[in-house]
Amino acid sequence: TGLILNGLFVIGLAYSGCEVLTAVILLTISLMLHGSVSSGALASVVDISPNFAGVSLGINSTFSTFSGFISPLLVGYLTAGRQHNVEPWKYVFLTCAAMQISCGIIYLIFSDSTLQSWNKPQKKKKKNENLNELKPPLEETRIKEKKHHDEERLAR
Repeated sequence: TGLILNGLFVIGLAYSGCEVLTAVILLTISLMLHGSVSSGALASVVDISPNFAGVSLGINSTFSTFSGFISPLLVGYLTAGRQHNVEPWKYVFLTCAAMQISCGIIYLIFSDSTLQSWNKPQKKKKKNENLNELKPPLEETRIKEKKHHDEERLAR
């Protein structure tokens, strides 16, 4: 819900126009609410896999950093030649709010912090263990071959 509330305050920021105090207050509240992501989505990474939380968070962060590359391109496109006008910045903030609200809704619908089965690493067998499993049949085969060989010698 933190992302949804965050998005709502960013919508307010988009429509604040040139009211500096209102814009500062809305942006401050929005950023304050963004801290709740740490207790939600980021904490879920540890909940689903404590043994692989670092790897999981690394994969998660890899995909989430794409917005850091795309956002400047989008802002540049929306504000090209009109950076000093309020109207294009309204669309920038509305796009940001739409992303935050949609991501918050997706998280609320699909998130699950159940411990995953792949969290427990499987124990690897040592090379010697595999050889030890083969020894009894080999020994039995050798004993049978020896008996057969001895029987043939007695039969001659």
